Amino acid sequence: VVIFFLFHELGHALTDIYQLSVRGPEEDLADYFSIYLLSTGNDVLKQTALDGADMFYEYSKRMENMPAYRLPLWDVHSLDKQRFYNICCLMYGSDPNTYGYFVTKNLVREDAAGSCEYEYQRVITSWQKDLSFYMQTPAK
Repeated sequence: VVIFFLFHELGHALTDIYQLSVRGPEEDLADYFSIYLLSTGNDVLKQTALDGADMFYEYSKRMENMPAYRLPLWDVHSLDKQRFYNICCLMYGSDPNTYGYFVTKNLVREDAAGSCEYEYQRVITSWQKDLSFYMQTPAK
């Protein structure tokens, strides 16, 4: 979970340092940066993304019985349960074969599964495009 949030904060830092465009809530963008790094790594890193999702799910339990008027809708962060489902959707979109069980376990709605693949590609392409100018190419 610490690694997930380290990458999340790195996403904020890169956005600030390189003055990257912020399309949508910056907190979501920082979550997406963490997913960008973790989902393209090995199985341990992919599990780290899922650990981040699990943490949001656990945090969301604090608000399960909270009346709607008490929910922190004013906060710059999405609700914890939204962050959980967003991570599940993006991880499913990264590899529907590996994460196909997300649909059967209702972590991703069956009718939304295709859009998860689309959203994942948007996240990856967006971060690659934004950072391409700053990335070093391998020496030949």
